[in-house]
Amino acid sequence: MQASGLFNTQAVVQLVNKAATGARLSEVDDMAVAGILSAQLVYHQFVKSFRLAPISARDRIKIVDLASAA
Repeated sequence: MQASGLFNTQAVVQLVNKAATGARLSEVDDMAVAGILSAQLVYHQFVKSFRLAPISARDRIKIVDLASAA
C-alpha cells in the first residue's frame, strides 16, 4: 500500500481496523475495500512486476531500418 502511493495509509488502516473488529461495513466501506484491493492487484501485476520483453538482434535491426527509412 505504501509502496504504490495510491492511498492514504491512515485511512486504509482505519478501514481495516473497522473490518477486523467485526463492525458492519457500510456500502461505501465495501466499495472502498473492493477499490483498494483491485488497485493494489493491478499495481502489483502491471506496474511493480512489469518487465519489458527482451528485443532480439533481428528486431533491433528492423527498428533501425524503419527509423532510417523515415
